[in-house]
Amino acid sequence: MEYEVKRGDVFIPDWKGNKDSEEPIRIHYRYLTPEERNRFFYTKPVDLSAAVSERKVEYVQNVEGAARVMITKIENFALRVEGERVEINTAEKLYTTRGIHQDLIAEIEAYLRFATPEVDASPLG
Repeated sequence: MEYEVKRGDVFIPDWKGNKDSEEPIRIHYRYLTPEERNRFFYTKPVDLSAAVSERKVEYVQNVEGAARVMITKIENFALRVEGERVEINTAEKLYTTRGIHQDLIAEIEAYLRFATPEVDASPLG
């Protein structure tokens, strides 16, 4: 069996009408390898020595960690912080600059969480 995949893509968030903007924020990203995906999204081992009523299944989802690895470049995004223009062009700046709206971060992370390298496949359905 053979199918076509992409190495990366570009995501344009909907946040605050961004998609309709003349110069929308563009998030360039690469796909995680299966090994990387298993580092950020996995089920912790169940302690079988514990009483049955105390056993629990814990699923780890490090969406920020995954997004930091996946994002390769950000275009057309800047903040004005106390009069100074701050370009947000990397994942590091996205996560460490004060004033980035949490709704934007949540939209980016949700999209990247389910992004698939398969050509003609939608990450959310």
